[in-house]
Amino acid sequence: MNALLSLFSKWSITKINVQKFRFVVMIHRLGAIFLFYRPYFVWSMTINILIVIFNPYILPSIITKLLLTFFVWYLVHETGAKRKLLFYKNLGISTWRLFTTLFFIDITITITFLLLMKVFV
Repeated sequence: MNALLSLFSKWSITKINVQKFRFVVMIHRLGAIFLFYRPYFVWSMTINILIVIFNPYILPSIITKLLLTFFVWYLVHETGAKRKLLFYKNLGISTWRLFTTLFFIDITITITFLLLMKVFV
């Protein structure tokens, strides 16, 4: 009975360690995606301000951000910045996942910005 409990506790500890490792890897990947987003943040906020001035609705702003994400993908993919993607591929982040996460981060910031502007302006 003790041998069975010992085996179960070792398996449980191993399972917990694997889950911690996956969480740490996920956090590192998310941090790397934020590093990729950092140079585009100023441009994104500029676009957010223009969206608030001209069309402060959520759906058109999401569509605008989607088109801009495709533009950034094209810009990175077709220029010398394509070498940056190699770093993310080595981390196990595909190009599709990188730009999808970039889009979701961007629309989260945009929607938050729009809602704050609607409340205070």
